[in-house]
Amino acid sequence: MSIIEDRQKIRQEAERAKRQTEQRGETVEQAPVFDPTLQEILSNPEESQLFGSYLEHEKKGDLGARLAKNELKPEDLEALESDRVQFVKRLEAAKRMEGHFAESAIQKLVDASPRFRKIANVVGVKNVSEAFTKHLVELSVAEPHEFMQIERAITRLIERQKREERLQKEIVEICRKYKIPSVREYLKAVDSDDPEALKKLVAKSMGRLERFVKGRSGELEEEVKAANKRAKLDSLEAWAKDDLEEVGRLLSISLTNNDRLRSTLVSFSKKEDVLAKSPVATFRDVRIAEEAWESLSEEEVGEAWETYKKERPAMTDVKKEKEGFWKVFARRSGFGAKSGFWSDVATMTGAASLAGRFESKLN
Repeated sequence: MSIIEDRQKIRQEAERAKRQTEQRGETVEQAPVFDPTLQEILSNPEESQLFGSYLEHEKKGDLGARLAKNELKPEDLEALESDRVQFVKRLEAAKRMEGHFAESAIQKLVDASPRFRKIANVVGVKNVSEAFTKHLVELSVAEPHEFMQIERAITRLIERQKREERLQKEIVEICRKYKIPSVREYLKAVDSDDPEALKKLVAKSMGRLERFVKGRSGELEEEVKAANKRAKLDSLEAWAKDDLEEVGRLLSISLTNNDRLRSTLVSFSKKEDVLAKSPVATFRDVRIAEEAWESLSEEEVGEAWETYKKERPAMTDVKKEKEGFWKVFARRSGFGAKSGFWSDVATMTGAASLAGRFESKLN
């Protein structure tokens, strides 16, 4: 790469990083650039599984099958790049949400949402937090509509938190201006049954003459009115309750409807990893399976067929039984106990290939 090309690439990376950080509200120096190539995604075991889930959800199994078989069409390249971009966006969205599923954050949702509280009371707040943290990325990829609803609700929570922070700064400044000992004292005055409580605090900071002059002119009343943020506090408090309850409702729906989230909660309650019993195939496993199929001998296939027949003594339609055998044998010999999108699409190819090589050898 020439120095000019290198310079241009650096500029592009910096611009991309700047756009990403502006969206997240971070400084350019802190922003990591996450833009993996498709090859990098497929080489990463976890990401390749997720990319398979993405293709499955988008009903692009045929594209995934051609990718697995190295039989891509020219137009597939553009489609895969579009899918890669969307996939990376979903991963980034999930990573932005991770901090909002900490145990302390989940506890706030439990306190605000009766429906969510019922689930947490059974499995525990900590387990709910860990389940979402474990499957958040998968949820964004395989259940995007569900994830987007949760993301929008949490975004509203974030916006409310920002407004709360701005209001807190205003109140701190009011306390400084009128020498109110603490924000706590200010809040007590604002919520007091005594309508003059805040006025007394504000007036206390003034000298006798200033208090008299401002009282006569009406300026004191105007200052007290400007310093009273009760309406804003009430609004944010109501907003917080509604939003927390909505997020809790959406998360309870996810826990109820999502199989892997439920399985994880079951595994926590039983102190065992249920999901570990069902390993998921990666894109790399497709190549391993192809090597395994290529190395099979006629004797190995024949023995497997004889075993298969013994398991089905009432076999009537031999042709149909052979079709079933090739699928079962291809999966077992190529992927073992592994399941998932990549094993599904590759098994179909492997079954057809094995049938073409050994069909005539079966009795």
